[in-house]
This record gives sequence, C-alpha cells and structure tokens, in this order.
Amino acid sequence: MRINFKYFIVSIGSIFLALGVGILIGSNIFTNETTEKQNAAIVKDIDNKFKILKEKDEKIVAENERLQEDLNSTIKYIESNKELLTAGKLSGKTVGILSFNEKESTEDIESIVSNSGGKIGFNIVVNETVLDNDSVKKVNDKLHLKLTKKKELLDLITDSIKNSNSDGYLTTFQDLGLIKINAFSNSYESVENVIIFNNSNTKLSKKVDELEIPISESLKENKNMIAVQTTASEAENIKKFSKIASTLNNIDEPIGQVSLVMLVSNSDLKGDFGKIEEGVNIIPLIK
Repeated sequence: MRINFKYFIVSIGSIFLALGVGILIGSNIFTNETTEKQNAAIVKDIDNKFKILKEKDEKIVAENERLQEDLNSTIKYIESNKELLTAGKLSGKTVGILSFNEKESTEDIESIVSNSGGKIGFNIVVNETVLDNDSVKKVNDKLHLKLTKKKELLDLITDSIKNSNSDGYLTTFQDLGLIKINAFSNSYESVENVIIFNNSNTKLSKKVDELEIPISESLKENKNMIAVQTTASEAENIKKFSKIASTLNNIDEPIGQVSLVMLVSNSDLKGDFGKIEEGVNIIPLIK
C-alpha cells in the first residue's frame, strides 16, 4: 500500500495538537485545583485568627466592664464617706489659696480645708487686670515706683505675699482692682501648702503662661503646690502646671475633694489626678 505522506503529516500534526490541548487543559485543571486549595487554606487560617481575636476581644470587654464596676463602687464609697475619710486629716496644716478664677468662688475650697482641720493662711484672687496695658502705670502712680515691665509687677505682688505684706502693698493692689484679698493672716512662713485655683475658661489665650505660671513658680520655693480646677474647665491648661505642682481636674466632685485633702496631708504624693485622661490617675495612692 502506498503511504500518503500528506495524510501522515496531517495525522501526526493532529496527534501533537490533541496532545498540546490535553496538556493545556490538564495544566489549567491542576492550576485551578491548586489555587482553590491555597485559597481555601488562607480563608480557613483567617477564620481561625478571627475567632481567636474575637475571643480575646470578648475577654477584654468583660474585664473592662468588671473594672468599671469596681471603679464605680469605689467612687460611690468615697462619695458616701467623704467626711469620714477627710476628718482631721489636715490638723496642724496651714494652707494658702491663690486663685486666678474670678468667676468662681473659693468658698468650697476653704470649706474642704477647714472641715478637714486645716487653717487658711491666705486666700487671694489675682485678677486678669494685672495684664492690662496700664496696670504698671497705675501702680507706679499710686506707690511712686518706677516699674517698667509687667514681670516686675508680678514679682512685686508675689514678694508682698511672701513677705507677709510687710510693705502694705497688697491693700493698694486690691484698691486698684488687681487682686482681691479674701483672707490673709500675715504669716506666710507658716503656710506649707499652696492651692492654685486655675481658670482655663478665660478669653485671654496667654493668661496661664503670662500670669498664672510665673506667679505660681515664684511662690513655690519650699511649698507643696497643688493646682486644681473644676470638671467643666478645659484640660489643656492645667497640664502646664504639672512641672511645678500636682494637678487635680475635678475639685468640684467629692472624690476630687478627698484627693485634695490627701495631697495636702502628704506632700510625698505627687502627680496628676481626677477625671480619667491620658497620664491622669483617679486618686492619689500611697506607694
């Protein structure tokens, strides 16, 4: 039989074509199966990790709820026993109050100190008018001085307090509307603790830096300094006192008042306390 090479070539070509198609289909089937297996493994791994994270999250939520319940119970206990926890704790202590808060009374702070057995050495409010452009001139005209800078006026005010008003200037400062004297025992040396009543709700953006901090730093010396404010006040400004004083941002709450008594009674207690924020503890604790 005569071989038809044309037919032979076509047949060989068809075989190779069929083989190529088979290889292609087989490789695709293998690739798809491999990919599906890999995807399934990845999905399973993600699912397992998700379950683990969910379990951890549930544990953390449960722990936070338990801690919050404990915290609420502690706060309620302190609020219910404020008088018991503070009675006599400030016996023999003399406290000075330096307020920069003209809008809020210092009577509550005085009551906290006196009800705990402490005495008020001075209670002076420094008004924002000290920063007025004509404040230095008014003082010069009244006292026949030659002050040139507001810093010199601030130094004069603090020196008058530290010298127990021996120069008699405090009364003049009050007459000029620069300060208000609520109490002054003329015995600054007996004052061990100074409570700074911060006013962060002022419209003067630089009041803390230009008035409150300079006077507080000047009075600090060997005194135990505690800066306080109410819960309604902005938190940012009182943080500026952290370098020179312990801070308390909830003096209007019972737990804040107990904290104040603790800070005054034990000068070794230092830090930032009150409403829970970053770096703030709820109450001072003896280590």
